[in-house]
Amino acid sequence: MIRARHGADFLVISWKFNANFSHYRILFRDSKSSNASDEAGPMPCVLSQNSICSFCISNINRGVSCSTLDRRYSQSIGSEMDFEKTVSVKVESCADIFPKDCVAYSGWMDYTIPPGAPSPVLNVHARPLSSKRVEITWSLPDQTRGTIVLYTVFYRAQKMFVAQRKWIEFVVNAYGSSEDELYIEQAHFDHVTKADADECVSSPCKYNGRCQVDGSTFVCECIGDWDGHICSGM
Repeated sequence: MIRARHGADFLVISWKFNANFSHYRILFRDSKSSNASDEAGPMPCVLSQNSICSFCISNINRGVSCSTLDRRYSQSIGSEMDFEKTVSVKVESCADIFPKDCVAYSGWMDYTIPPGAPSPVLNVHARPLSSKRVEITWSLPDQTRGTIVLYTVFYRAQKMFVAQRKWIEFVVNAYGSSEDELYIEQAHFDHVTKADADECVSSPCKYNGRCQVDGSTFVCECIGDWDGHICSGM
């Protein structure tokens, strides 16, 4: 029986060492395929504790993840394994270094590659809607590495040192945009984006008064006989 240890973009398979065989061959394929798309060996067993052989199969990063593990996992098959997809692995025992001397050690075993961490989001932009509302837009990462189901959003005032946190579910087309953009109404700080609040966005001046931003507030230039802070008095 072979066992598997999952990682974000690697799969470590292990099996019990058999002294009757000096080499092993590992076959890898998509679970929906009838043919092995990749293989390694025949090669000597890489022993770990308790006489267990181990081998690391990495995906797109080709050995980068495997090399961060213990040295006994340093051998790897670089394969284009898709995230959240089921792959099949089979181990063959061999009397020599030639594939013709290999016999089945196990049947095909299916394993699912778990999702990995996505790359950073792209094209982060901010647009003030009022003194209390800011619209933030961003595009999906180049590499999602699986299904994105949640975004963590940090936001804070310019002079604050502690950011607030908000979890955003994966909602598309909140404002009728293209499918690869997401919209929320709080700031997103994976990429820091500064957006000064525009007090005039909400048109606070009444009766066609002209609004002008003055520092952190606004000033209304009233028309005709109207006066007051928002041109609502006579």
